[in-house]
Amino acid sequence: MIGRLLELRGNDEARAVRDPAWSRWANGTDLTSAAKQVDAKSALGLLSVYGCVQLIADSISTLPIDVLDGRDPQPLPAWLESPSPLDRVDLFGAVLSSLLLEGNAFVAVGRTSRGAVGTLDVLAPHRVHVDLVGPTNMPEFYIDGKPAPMEIMMIRGLTLPGQVRGVSPVEYARQAIGLGLGAQEQAERFYRQGAVVPGVIHSKSDLSVDQAREIRDQWLASHGGAARAHLPIVLTGDTSWQAISVTPEQAQFLESRQFSDAQIAGQMFLIEPSMLGIAVAGSSTLTYQNLEQRGHHLVRHSLLRWIIRVERGFSTLLPTGQSLKFNVNGLMRGDLTSRYNSYRIAAEINGLLGAPLLSVQEMRDLEDLGPMVDTGLNNGGAA
Repeated sequence: MIGRLLELRGNDEARAVRDPAWSRWANGTDLTSAAKQVDAKSALGLLSVYGCVQLIADSISTLPIDVLDGRDPQPLPAWLESPSPLDRVDLFGAVLSSLLLEGNAFVAVGRTSRGAVGTLDVLAPHRVHVDLVGPTNMPEFYIDGKPAPMEIMMIRGLTLPGQVRGVSPVEYARQAIGLGLGAQEQAERFYRQGAVVPGVIHSKSDLSVDQAREIRDQWLASHGGAARAHLPIVLTGDTSWQAISVTPEQAQFLESRQFSDAQIAGQMFLIEPSMLGIAVAGSSTLTYQNLEQRGHHLVRHSLLRWIIRVERGFSTLLPTGQSLKFNVNGLMRGDLTSRYNSYRIAAEINGLLGAPLLSVQEMRDLEDLGPMVDTGLNNGGAA
């Protein structure tokens, strides 16, 4: 390698810093086939996809849940408190990852002899086929091509008119994901092959292979390793050093990867790219206030559409009139001063209305303080 570099002259030097792989990337020949190989599993190999799925699935599955009858809280049924065979976080996490990648989630519902929900098992979406039968278009489910022997609960994402299954986000974003996977593979191949060199040692004299190796070894001995990385360069004879900077193709490649990641986060999952550490030109610096605004944006634009779908799906397993609700107050909660100011405003509105817009106990519930205890001091010290 060093022998070839030392002999390069003129235009050959320019070609030395351009690996052929970059040229193939620049004209797209290495990326066109990548999009044809995208599925839910391979899509997770792209960090932007994995990060978005993990952020949404974990944010929702770890939220507290309530069962309400109207507005009245009810005890959680055993199958929600401790579902089997998965625990609650894993159960909701599996449902959400299916929705985020495949656009559909299928849960096999096992019931006891009395008809109560006993087990909940999340099925891989590709195993399930759905047909609409009868005059009422009731869904009929097949698992691995055979009629499902148990009750199946189906939760769909975005659904097109006339379609029984939800739209697969990965399927419709396959081109963008494929380009990202192709660029990631290209970068891995480039660095694995060691095509990046810091510079070239020039010699005006012809060198033998042994002489070239000796110069290379001396250079590494003098400047190899972190401790010697910034030592001054001293060259003798007719040798000189030329540093190699990042080529335009390499710079464009890095910008393309960044754009691809931001596009997937922002347009496919509706997540602000900076929440995943993806730098976007012109984005503002994080502050306490806009950090709170990002939390509200995450809930409203990224999480709420999935929260409502999962709530409606699991509510069908509850007795009539009852519904499942995720408690998003923790995600929406601002700083202490902002929360207490909102309670003060609510108290002022209570006085104007003559009726509680938000009772003291409801305020305490929002702060997880539990029920009030009468100590004789609750009314300014009056007994």
